[in-house]
Amino acid sequence: MVRVLVVIPTLSDVKRSGLFTLCFVALQKKIQDMKIGLDLDNCITAYPSFFRVFTEAMKKAGHKIYIITNREPGTEEQIKTELKEIGISFDHVKITAKKAQYILAEGIEFYADDVDEYFLELPPSVAVFKIREPGNFCFRDRKWCYSDRTGKKI
Repeated sequence: MVRVLVVIPTLSDVKRSGLFTLCFVALQKKIQDMKIGLDLDNCITAYPSFFRVFTEAMKKAGHKIYIITNREPGTEEQIKTELKEIGISFDHVKITAKKAQYILAEGIEFYADDVDEYFLELPPSVAVFKIREPGNFCFRDRKWCYSDRTGKKI
């Protein structure tokens, strides 16, 4: 079973979310060497203010930040420049369509993305956080968008 947390855009909601709790716990207990994976497009770019604070806090606490994206290969330097311009702290940038394989190979324990397909191959040991944005959530109807492959009605 994959656990999913939705990040919503207001600061007060973000403070109450599991991501804020993760930041607090990691800082207070000094969890060592946590590896955090973050998608770029429609994840970091959807909530850059939050991820600026989050990545800075996690880096200061000694954790590693992996930016994992499915952008065009060979654009790593452009991506690094973009991340620096919006104030995102990071250690690694990886371009890959095989995100789950990379996450497992690197031992990443926490991963945030907006695309359900990237969560399907991850084991329960990887905490998964789903970022809500217009591509996966219908704000007018207040309903999630998913395919038969990634979701089921309960």
